[in-house]
Amino acid sequence: MRSIDEVRNDINETDKELARLFEQRMNLSKEVADYKRANGLPVFDAAREASVIERFTGALANKAYAPWATRIICDLMDCSKEYQRRFMPEGAALVHEAGGRVVCQGAPGAYGEEAACAYFGEKAQIDCLASFEDVFAAVSSGEAAYGVVPIENSSTGAIGDVYDLFTRYDCKIAGEYILPISHNLLANEGATLDTVKSVYSHTQGFEQSSNFLRKHPGYNCIPYHNTAVSAKFVAESGGTDKAAIASLRSAKLYHLKVLAQAINNNYNNYTRFIIIARDLAMQKEADKVSVLFGLMHKEGQLCKLMAHFAEYRVNLLKIESRPIPNRSWEYNFYIDFEANLQDNSTQELLEKLRADAVSFRLLGNYKAANTQV
Repeated sequence: MRSIDEVRNDINETDKELARLFEQRMNLSKEVADYKRANGLPVFDAAREASVIERFTGALANKAYAPWATRIICDLMDCSKEYQRRFMPEGAALVHEAGGRVVCQGAPGAYGEEAACAYFGEKAQIDCLASFEDVFAAVSSGEAAYGVVPIENSSTGAIGDVYDLFTRYDCKIAGEYILPISHNLLANEGATLDTVKSVYSHTQGFEQSSNFLRKHPGYNCIPYHNTAVSAKFVAESGGTDKAAIASLRSAKLYHLKVLAQAINNNYNNYTRFIIIARDLAMQKEADKVSVLFGLMHKEGQLCKLMAHFAEYRVNLLKIESRPIPNRSWEYNFYIDFEANLQDNSTQELLEKLRADAVSFRLLGNYKAANTQV
């Protein structure tokens, strides 16, 4: 019989070889992720995993090891999938599971479409609709699996119209994406800053580029449906007297010249987009909860409800109030906070919030977007 030290030395050498093979396998997983991303394929492939398990256990000389070998190869594939997801669009798995279309407001080249492509991947079926309400209606009716709408901008604040739509449509929040916003002055070939007379854009495009526009007081600023539609209009109109404030993506799509780049006042300009769905998603990695509630119009009601967050030591991320139509000085409140619905303490907190509110809706529990942008 060999000594235990001799056996352990052989185990150490075997582990060293296993580490080398593990690293090799993970590098190959990255190549697989690159292919899947380029071809719009999901990370998880059930048929492939079944064949891998069968082949792996079939290669054993001692079949008695099969149960442990199955456990090991399943763990390896879980590691591979987790690693591959780092290189995939965040919402790619969602749209593959739902098997439906994604809708956003605007036109190709709009910031909403750009956010949808970034979140779901360029291969997803993404359609542009005329209004935010059209997006909510399509998701609520089941015509679309997901919608992408802006909820707030780091420079100009909340987008109230979107908040209000949650009171009219029973949609949930399945995720979020933060998009850097860079406004640019776009025009047809031959145009210069001096030939431009009229500028078209969404009102937020004007607000966020006000410093640049003040330097050109002769420009007639004309509000338009959104930035991308403005760019499309300028391109179709021809001539050199019109310009649009829009994205570089719009410039490329509509073959426009960039007269001035990055004209927004704040270079740290970001818009947070939310991903809406018809049903509530339960995500193991979720860390953000959104709720909507109404309160009695009496002193101390909001303070009483907010005390529950302190009681459970929950970090508030945002609170927004919106007027209730036809009820002067009464408001709905929207709150985002850090939590996961699978935690018992979160369920207890939600029960206390429901008890204190006149109306209460859970809007979603999802993974917060990276704010280190």
